[in-house]
Amino acid sequence: MEIIMKKSIITISIILLKIGGLFAQTFISGGQVSGLWTKANSPYIINGAIIIANGSNLSLEPGVKVDFQGSYKFLILGSLQALGTVNDSIIFTATNHSTGWLGFRLDSTSISNDSSRFAYCRLEYGNVTAATYPDNEGGMFKIINFPKVRISNSRITNCQSLTCGAICCR
Repeated sequence: MEIIMKKSIITISIILLKIGGLFAQTFISGGQVSGLWTKANSPYIINGAIIIANGSNLSLEPGVKVDFQGSYKFLILGSLQALGTVNDSIIFTATNHSTGWLGFRLDSTSISNDSSRFAYCRLEYGNVTAATYPDNEGGMFKIINFPKVRISNSRITNCQSLTCGAICCR
């Protein structure tokens, strides 16, 4: 009886650990972000405008989901590495598909920073139609005076802008 009880406790413990991993999430209230965002701590729930400061880097593991809770922008003054894989993409989305989020802003990012790269990403529901200048251009990306951005093997969908469409690049 004691052996059966120990096996049951071990089995229940393993199940609880697996279930706990299914509900992992990280809340970001806004402000500066950097470091590594992991799939294990995903989704990342964004509740304010976020910024990668000049000279800083943020890397996202394949499979990370970033979910914006409102019309918040993601300002990149440093470097973002969002490198998914064919089988495990990185998702940037909005909880409210009608209002969306304000997308990525790379405006006069210092040329001394590393490139920002997006590969195998799903980028959706960028909406800047209600934003004021300078944030009302480019539904998903506004890239001004920064030539070191690479977007490859990614899908940009359901974005809205009054000018420039999904990508505004000058």
